[in-house]
Amino acid sequence: MSRLENLEKSLATVEGEERIEVLSRLCMANIDRNAKESLEYSKEALSIAENINHTGHRINNLIIIGQIYMRKMNDYEQTELYFNRGIEMAKELDDKRMLAGMHEHLSSLFMIKGEFRKSLENVRNSEKIITELGDEQLLGATYMLIGVNYGQLGQYDKALEYQFKALNINEKYKRHDRIAEGNNSLGILFKETGEFEKSLEYFLKAVEHFKATKHYQNLSGALTNISSIYNNLKDYQKQLEFAKQSLSIAEELEMKDLLAVSATNVASAYLNLGKHKEAIEFVEKGLKYAQDSKSKHSIAGACTTAGHIYIEAGNIERAFELLDVGLEIAGEIGKKRITIAIYQMKAELYNNLKDYKNAYKFLELYSNLREEFLNEEKARVIAEMQTRFETEKKEREAEIYRLKNVELVEALSKVKQLSGMLPICANCKNIRNDEGYYIQIEHYISEHSEATFTHGLCPDCMVKLYPDYQKK
Repeated sequence: MSRLENLEKSLATVEGEERIEVLSRLCMANIDRNAKESLEYSKEALSIAENINHTGHRINNLIIIGQIYMRKMNDYEQTELYFNRGIEMAKELDDKRMLAGMHEHLSSLFMIKGEFRKSLENVRNSEKIITELGDEQLLGATYMLIGVNYGQLGQYDKALEYQFKALNINEKYKRHDRIAEGNNSLGILFKETGEFEKSLEYFLKAVEHFKATKHYQNLSGALTNISSIYNNLKDYQKQLEFAKQSLSIAEELEMKDLLAVSATNVASAYLNLGKHKEAIEFVEKGLKYAQDSKSKHSIAGACTTAGHIYIEAGNIERAFELLDVGLEIAGEIGKKRITIAIYQMKAELYNNLKDYKNAYKFLELYSNLREEFLNEEKARVIAEMQTRFETEKKEREAEIYRLKNVELVEALSKVKQLSGMLPICANCKNIRNDEGYYIQIEHYISEHSEATFTHGLCPDCMVKLYPDYQKK
């Protein structure tokens, strides 16, 4: 009898928390073979956990259900519903660690959907909570997510800042899985800034770490990234080699969004090698995977790549069809880079067809949007520089204020103040101390302050005590 059969048989004899444990094991054992069945197991476990009010199992199954909907069924509406339930539950329990985690799950969802501003908003909420908790190790993962989002939004200086902060923390605590992800993210950023050799260096580090930690999903992504670098370096045989490695792993994992990227990358490599038939075969596979994933970002990207391949293959009608779909979706999700690329391709297409009116129209759209995009980048950089200047100015002012306070405290520490009423003899001027003894006034002041005395005579006393000396 198999492990699955043993678990299913044991369900008939267990109840309560024990049944939740069995259902959870069934869910995880069955998730790759039958996601729908795993979903039902986890939903039953959640129902029992709610009935017996078991907090740990409730939140755990909310996350599992959300992940199944997101990773296996591509139902992002249901994913968001369950993750939001987790957020509400964390708020009710006032569990900040749980709340931070749920915000990061929600951030991952918006990232898959290509809604990077929403993703950044959620992970920034998580950063704030974790900072309040003072958990530096946990910040390593949070900083990585922030860096990825900034990179997707084109804010590369911010992205690099957070990725290096994350890598330093993860290396400090020897989090090898996160070190791998950090190297991969840095590879992506250096690729975006055109530093291909440096990018390849970080991607290759990531591949070794992913293999060692057996993170095959991330390994597939890293191989795809290496393939794209060889494309930039014009080593197309290497591009095809790594693209096929990535696709092979993605097929084993059966992850649609990963398959879409891997397949279109294989198609691009074949196109570069002049093999149009194979390129079209794989790009159509990539389109199908992207559509199945329901990720607008994946669909827009696949349509753009496919449009380019069909242009090169001479199928202009199909190219226009795909570029129009990609253009519409890119507009919906605000991906200006994709929109700019499609405008440029359509302008060139119309120009080749001698339809100069439409060629001029799309060239103008391309130029205007590109200029707008660059101006936004400039404005963002200027705003960040201004913010940095204001922050540094405030920090300098705060430091000056702190140093002045330190000087004041040091000065005050050297002074012992005398206060209150002092009992003093009306004749000899000695002062009564706390023990009831009369002591000389200079002794009393010396004991109760930092003052010391030197002795001499005033002019009046000099006359009174030494009249002969004064006459001389």
